[in-house]
Amino acid sequence: MYEVFFNDSRLVITGIHEKEFLNNREKVYYLTGPESLPRIAEDLFGEEASDFTIVGNPDILWPAFRDLFTEIPAAGGVVRSVEGYLFIYRRGRWDLPKGKIDPGETPEEAALREVREETGLLRLDLVKPLPDTWHLYANPRADDTARKILKRTYWFLMEAPGGQPLIPEAGEDITEARWIKSEHLEDVASGTFRSLRGLIRGF
Repeated sequence: MYEVFFNDSRLVITGIHEKEFLNNREKVYYLTGPESLPRIAEDLFGEEASDFTIVGNPDILWPAFRDLFTEIPAAGGVVRSVEGYLFIYRRGRWDLPKGKIDPGETPEEAALREVREETGLLRLDLVKPLPDTWHLYANPRADDTARKILKRTYWFLMEAPGGQPLIPEAGEDITEARWIKSEHLEDVASGTFRSLRGLIRGF
């Protein structure tokens, strides 16, 4: 099963035997092959607040779906300390520090760099990889041929010693960096991007 987010909607590509992922609010496509995927991909960008499920053979459909977009890799960190879990506040929502992977960087290197840049933390230990997330968006630059982007974000659990100052990166529209205690994570999850909710609720 593969899960992709676009705005606050969700696309699932799943097998016929995994119907627990279906519900009556979703638009469901049953496919025997990838031929209809370009039309469905157009629907994703043309409808508001719709969930989509594509049922078929994920081993065939998922690679064909990915080929329809320009893929950009990113990486980020779930940082924990004795003070809680680290979040940033950007453009009206709580978020996790992340960013694009630079040429020559590994996902691990990019994740550590992005957390340091966006939060000011210097001492970080990488603990383990977490599940990747995928999301779609339209490139706002009209002169760019890569109009539709599929972003894969590699996530890593990190630990940070307490007592470090937090310095939000103002140049990235980050107005606050804050440690959130475990008992308040559900409040954050309900008000953040849908693509992050499963990751946060798995802390």
